[in-house]
Amino acid sequence: CPHRCTFCSTDAIGYPPILMDTDTLIARMGEAQHLGVKSVMFAGTGEPLVHKHIGKLTTSAYFSGLDVAFTTNGVLLNRLEVAMHKCKWVKISLNAGTAESYLAIHKAKPGDWDKVWKNIHDAKRWKGDCTLGVQCVVLPENVYDMKNLAALCIEAGVDYLVLKPYTQATFM
Repeated sequence: CPHRCTFCSTDAIGYPPILMDTDTLIARMGEAQHLGVKSVMFAGTGEPLVHKHIGKLTTSAYFSGLDVAFTTNGVLLNRLEVAMHKCKWVKISLNAGTAESYLAIHKAKPGDWDKVWKNIHDAKRWKGDCTLGVQCVVLPENVYDMKNLAALCIEAGVDYLVLKPYTQATFM
């Protein structure tokens, strides 16, 4: 993932640059569908859209009969332009309501805030029946941004906004 969000647990494993093999993933998705798996969500410890063949993987999952979903930071959302209509839903982790708090929380590159919002606006044209949402982890640094974030989501025409309270895990 190109971001280093202040709350991300991935920093505990050091952001290893590991991408799963495309042909192996395609084979496993076909097998999974035959075993009764209904869907696949590309998300987790890293940004799924950094995979160079994510469009091919999305199309393969779709034609394997799987429902396809994504959780992404949205910076590379344009990589789904030709395949997003094959997705059931795409959720963008956008953990701020202003460019300033976004840069501070995401540890993103300058310009990423604008790029994400451009991608969200563009996605309306190519999403088909795909549900497009935004999620935000509510932190002390962004709690007063939520009204602005909601207004931006409404203006952009996203289908939903999820506000998730953040709690720090404690270990005994």
